[in-house]
Amino acid sequence: PHQDMEVVTLFLEGVAHHEDTTGNIGITRAKAVQLITAGTGIQHEEYNYSKTLPFRGIQMFLHPKKKGIKPNYQKRELTLKDYDDKLSLLISPDGRENTLQIANDSFMSYGILNGGSKVNYQLNNPSNGVFVKVIEGSLKVAGNVLREKDEIGIEDANEVLILPNQKSEFLLMEVPMD
Repeated sequence: PHQDMEVVTLFLEGVAHHEDTTGNIGITRAKAVQLITAGTGIQHEEYNYSKTLPFRGIQMFLHPKKKGIKPNYQKRELTLKDYDDKLSLLISPDGRENTLQIANDSFMSYGILNGGSKVNYQLNNPSNGVFVKVIEGSLKVAGNVLREKDEIGIEDANEVLILPNQKSEFLLMEVPMD
């Protein structure tokens, strides 16, 4: 069970089963994002749906802007054009660009960059910080070389330059610092 939390899951590999007390039941395949607004309270379970394939994902817990809101479940399945050689916005506070709408001032983006491309990420709110996690590959982020499973937090920036050293998969979260 969860209460007054925003639970974000990025599904990277495999198939997961989800069921919750708001009546949502289903499976989610790799390359999808799920957002549970726990609000006044929600119980859910997720497990690997396959008996033979591994499941891999990243799950983050964030605080909502307000407590006691109505529980909510959202999911978006991605296609290759959503993230291939670019950074794609998946979650925002206002639901822009077909994103899932989170109950705080966070933004979540995901992408796979090829060796010759780059991203100059412009913060939506200059008082936010940026968290970058390399899922596979190697990136140079704000002058720091990051390899698979490395992560970095950046404060006091209006933009963050991301350069892949090779084909690289990564997650970027822009989050309030207070």
